[in-house]
Amino acid sequence: MSDCPNCDGTGKIKCPHCDGTGYEPDDNADMSIGGWIEATVDAVEDVVAGPEECSECGGEKEIDCPECDGTGEI
Repeated sequence: MSDCPNCDGTGKIKCPHCDGTGYEPDDNADMSIGGWIEATVDAVEDVVAGPEECSECGGEKEIDCPECDGTGEI
């Protein structure tokens, strides 16, 4: 067995869903007036309640490497 080249033998990779932030990505790219209002409301809710944890990694910022199933070896 050797170290997995995808995760350098750690068994973990940066979460591709949140890009390693641990929070749900902000998909509000719609900057029409309705989209702008929605983005503003979402930003205020994030300040009040805090940002939503990433649904993929649960806020851990990393996931098990899909190449080695989290073992770090192939």
